[in-house]
Amino acid sequence: MDLLLADWRIHHLHISGNHESDGFVKRGSELLFVRFEHDDAYLIQLLDHTSWTDRTLLEICVRAWPQAHLFPSLGGLRQVWPTTDQELTDYRNAGMVTAMEVDGVLYMPPGQSLAGMPNDATEKSNELMRRLHEWERAIELGHDAAGGTWVAHEQPGTGRFGFLETTTGEFRKVVGMT
Repeated sequence: MDLLLADWRIHHLHISGNHESDGFVKRGSELLFVRFEHDDAYLIQLLDHTSWTDRTLLEICVRAWPQAHLFPSLGGLRQVWPTTDQELTDYRNAGMVTAMEVDGVLYMPPGQSLAGMPNDATEKSNELMRRLHEWERAIELGHDAAGGTWVAHEQPGTGRFGFLETTTGEFRKVVGMT
């Protein structure tokens, strides 16, 4: 698990000139910390393996790219007392998110679940499971109120999933699935 990635969506890339037999880079002593957005990569800093809760990662992002709004701010709120580096480490390892203050502004990480997974990944997974359960129930029923027989179907070449009425050929897309 990468708790820094789960917490602040900051990736770490191993920097080394040596490669494994599978083509991946061997672990070196330095890491390049990066924040990836849709079409942009924000190269933050080269640090070592002890830098998982280094405050400068957030400070650089906020100060160097303010227009990118990489982290949501909690407008007008301030920390009552500063969080120590050890507390940041302990909280992250426990799956707790911790707001951090930079230049008088409090920033909240997107956060992680108690399992150490990014909250947004957990929410998307839960939504997919909910939709799959709905689909499963519809398949089990196999009929609609008008008496037609519907079967699970993927429209060839479109990646669209839904149900096909076997006698009329009518296709109904599963809402929210493409």
